[in-house]
Amino acid sequence: MLEFIGVKIMLLSKRLESILKIINDIRMLADIGTDHGYIPVEACERGLADYAIATDISESALKKAQTLIKGRAMGDRVRTLTCNGFDRLESFNPDCAVVAGMGGLTIRDIIARDLSKSNVIKKLYKLILAPHRDVSSLRRELFSFNLNIADEELIYEDGFFYNLLICDNKPVREYSDEEFAFGKTLLQRKDLTLYKYLIHLLEKNNRILGEIPASSITRGEQLKRESDLAVRAIKRF
Repeated sequence: MLEFIGVKIMLLSKRLESILKIINDIRMLADIGTDHGYIPVEACERGLADYAIATDISESALKKAQTLIKGRAMGDRVRTLTCNGFDRLESFNPDCAVVAGMGGLTIRDIIARDLSKSNVIKKLYKLILAPHRDVSSLRRELFSFNLNIADEELIYEDGFFYNLLICDNKPVREYSDEEFAFGKTLLQRKDLTLYKYLIHLLEKNNRILGEIPASSITRGEQLKRESDLAVRAIKRF
């Protein structure tokens, strides 16, 4: 955190800044698995959300967020809650939620748990997901949950690619295999960061295929299938 002429400025990662840019005109923001609490505090401080609830399954993990909230004097607008996923959030009636910093399959489980219980997700105006792996599998699961991926962003930062999925409860659209693999809206708008990722993926897979033993048939087939989809995706640019 920097201080400039008496004003404290928090320097966030490109990924977190990209999430904040998606949040706007929100009454109650829920940040699931909040960790340090950067998203809810910054969203309220910047006027992107009126109020926020920062949740985590671990009470000890929430202490980092509580320290930040107290330090930024945001206790009247940002609350913390120990809960599993969307459990106990129904009474807060959030209109936007963020689930970031987890694997795609963990995010899937969080969503499935809520849809089988309180259905908080089905009342959201916007659901922002930031999986750090298993993104293709998550897209397929969202489709099966009838959750529409309205838009996606792909961020390149410090040598890594990060996906952001912006979901809503509008009717879902049909997907091709390469769209499940790499993102429908990213392909539709010929996203240049996606193109960079596809080239990177092909180079990485070709290198691995040249190194793995011939006995690793299943792994080799998976890589070839992924590369074939990447080639099909590149042809759409």
